[in-house]
Amino acid sequence: LHTPGSIRLIEKGNEARLKEAHQNVALALLLDDPEYPTKMISRDEIQELHPLINVDEIECGVYTPCDGDIDPTLLTTQVYRLAKQNGATFKFNTEVLN
Repeated sequence: LHTPGSIRLIEKGNEARLKEAHQNVALALLLDDPEYPTKMISRDEIQELHPLINVDEIECGVYTPCDGDIDPTLLTTQVYRLAKQNGATFKFNTEVLN
């Protein structure tokens, strides 16, 4: 699991995208861990977090500090191993009837 966080950039003048970003943050308040809240951040905060981003045409951003990704093959392999350790059996090349 790799959790570097993410910044969703909202460009200047895009009201629909800004509205969507506010809705995203509102939904995140219901679902996120309060210790790592998704939040709206300013251009200055974007620049501070990622100095290589040109913020000239950026209005603001949505920052998700624990956003990340996982390798699906490694995840599937680990789920398989844990299931097998806990008594699951697997039948490969077998037709599923019901």
